[in-house]
Amino acid sequence: MKIYLTLDYELFLGSSTGSVENCLMKPMKNLCEVADKYGVKFTLFVDATYLLALKKHLYNPSLQMDYQKIKEHLLCLKDSGHSLQLHIHPHWLYANYDGEKWITIPNHYRLSQLETEKAIQIIIQSKQLLEEIIQQDVHAFRAGGFSIQPFELYCKLFKDLGIKIDSSVLHGCHYESNNQQYGNNMSGLGISVFFVKTESLSRDIKPKEHK
Repeated sequence: MKIYLTLDYELFLGSSTGSVENCLMKPMKNLCEVADKYGVKFTLFVDATYLLALKKHLYNPSLQMDYQKIKEHLLCLKDSGHSLQLHIHPHWLYANYDGEKWITIPNHYRLSQLETEKAIQIIIQSKQLLEEIIQQDVHAFRAGGFSIQPFELYCKLFKDLGIKIDSSVLHGCHYESNNQQYGNNMSGLGISVFFVKTESLSRDIKPKEHK
């Protein structure tokens, strides 16, 4: 049996986003110190849409420094053997920086709150930027808040982009709010990843379909 320890590499969500140092650097340092003792490697789903937002604000010296810190940190994590994959919180593209803190708007928290073409554009741009930073291809994806549905809108895109695994599956759970929406009937699998071969996350799928 293989066990994958997956983490979202992201700032806090909400009115107070926290800092790169306290949300990303320090926690990962502590986690890696423990993991290294046991030879454990993580799969980190990197919020690449936040990186797009940072890149858009590089005229600000503070955010330019944050962007550079994250680039160096991600390369260090990659060189240490951790897997870096794609994570997206689309609300970052509508966020503004007031000189001291980020002002985020939750109206665009999930992909389905965007027009399909806009969501597709964000996925493509986020993937390209992450791959440019870490200098390697990514093949797995996790939507912010597990809110990927309706998945059929993105299945062909994922295949075209070489995304083979979607981790936006929370086995046996259903939830709906203004900002999150997921509900995956995956009882036939008993796992928390979805191999991108079919166009739905909401029906029972036999394990043999993913061999």
